[in-house]
Formats: sequence, C-alpha cells, structure tokens
Amino acid sequence: LSNAPPMRWLVRGVLPLEGLAALFGASGSGKSFLMLDIAAAVAGGECEWFGRRTTQAPVTYVCLEGEAGMGKRAKAWSLHHNKPVPDALRFITQPFNLLSDDVPELAKAVAAGGGNGGLVTSDTLNRAAAGADENSSVDMGNLNTASKRLQSLVGGLVLLVHHTGKDT
Repeated sequence: LSNAPPMRWLVRGVLPLEGLAALFGASGSGKSFLMLDIAAAVAGGECEWFGRRTTQAPVTYVCLEGEAGMGKRAKAWSLHHNKPVPDALRFITQPFNLLSDDVPELAKAVAAGGGNGGLVTSDTLNRAAAGADENSSVDMGNLNTASKRLQSLVGGLVLLVHHTGKDT
C-alpha cells in the first residue's frame, strides 16, 4: 500500500476522481442545489470549490426527483454566479432503474453526451431504484453492484444522492 499511487481528486478532499460516492441528507436540506454547485464547478473548470482544488471534467446530472425544480436551481445558480451553467454540465431527466437493464442504456446516453470519464450523479437513489427496500442488505448490495457496473462502463465517478430516513 505504501507504493500505491496517491489519491486523485475531482474535488480535493471531497470527491475522488474515480469510483463511487454518495451525498446524503434530510429531505429539503439542499442536497440537489449543493450537487448542482459542485457539478457546475467541476464542469466549468473552476480552479476551486469552497477553497478545494477541482479537476475539470464533464458532468452528467441525472435528475430523477425534483426535475421540475432543477431549471429554477440552474437559473438561480447562473444569476448568483453571473454566468451560464457550463456547457460540460449535461442533464438527463428520463427515468431509469439501476436494478434493471437500464444501466447500459444510461451509459450509452452519458457517452453520447461526452460524459465518459467524468462525474455522473443520480438524484436520487430512491428514484433510481424503484421497488427496492433500502433496509434490505440484498437490495442495497444489488444497487451497489449496479452502480459499480455503471461506473465501469462510463469511468470517472458515479455519485448517488440519497435521503436520510424520515424517522429521526
């Protein structure tokens, strides 16, 4: 392990350049806007995000929940930053299910949009896994396997946005 190459970062100390990651929090806590801000910083080639160095990469944001509000979030981001959402940030609003044969089709859509090797985020895990029991280790294991398959097909980082439980 001491001879392993150093960790490479998409957002230094926050998101690795490759692999799987998750962003989770309570409903209404701002996860989607936070994810949009990170995605825009990475896609736009910003030197840093909240003081953390970034690596420019294409971003595919799969909006499966609150897609109607994503346009408002993107407009608010543009107004706040006084610039348009970066061209390298692409959005997919078509539903898909990680636990079906949809994974290769999603990978093809990501590739067609020039997103291979970048960041693919699915917002939210619950909507990407219709019918899955989030308390089942079998279902969650299958979701993890499907996410790893997507990552192996597109490269880069696959990030799943997830809600915490409703029972605090």
